[in-house]
Amino acid sequence: MSIEAWIRLGNVTSPLSLTKLSGFDLTPNALICITINNLMPETAVPWLMTALYRAEQPGLRNDIISVVSRTAESPSVINLLVNHVRLWKGDVQARANAAAALNALSLVDSNKALIGGYGGLVALISLLEKGEELEMKEAASAVHSLCTLPLNKERAIGYGGVRVVMEKIEEGVLVSEMVEILALFATDDGAVTRMNNLGAVNCLFKIIKEKPNPRCKDYCVAILSAISYSDRVSWKEVKRQERERQSSCQKALLWPAAFLRS
Repeated sequence: MSIEAWIRLGNVTSPLSLTKLSGFDLTPNALICITINNLMPETAVPWLMTALYRAEQPGLRNDIISVVSRTAESPSVINLLVNHVRLWKGDVQARANAAAALNALSLVDSNKALIGGYGGLVALISLLEKGEELEMKEAASAVHSLCTLPLNKERAIGYGGVRVVMEKIEEGVLVSEMVEILALFATDDGAVTRMNNLGAVNCLFKIIKEKPNPRCKDYCVAILSAISYSDRVSWKEVKRQERERQSSCQKALLWPAAFLRS
């Protein structure tokens, strides 16, 4: 438990000495941060990983992730994080923190390739499929970031990403996040075919009708455009749905597939 959580529970004594605390203002320990930053990665990594998995407060977690990012010259950091998610180690919070760290590391293109190469996508997609909402949300952000690299997008699709994302959308779980991932997948012809076979047209029209989020609706329209472009039968189905529901999705028939491919 962090000292912040200890105080928030109403404790007025030190968790170690049990003596009464003189105050409750907490100040970041800059000296420890500097020491950690100066450590060699192989020395710092085990301690950082333990601290990361136990972090409950978003602020503390983000600080540790920031330090982890600076020690990530060694692929061992990424490998440890991927294995933590892949092997379902720890509790929900620990796995969510590991996924959040992978998301932060994926902001660097070279790390995207490393994470994908170490099996990060199959681990994160498994978390999307079977995890709880806290870890699923972090996994969704990481998958979206990683799939901006074309090779990773191919990997995610090959690992069953389309099926998992479609299932979550149909279950009403993190719909906006899942639609954004689906829009990335929609630049792949094979993925578009899988979406169509999984009933994406009905599902996307339902989201457009029920979801108030304009950005989410725009992604749905773009995906429908890709589906309608894929074959004549799909185009007719989108056209029929548009007539029946009288939705704003008529523009999906007019948008070129290049919208998604740009």
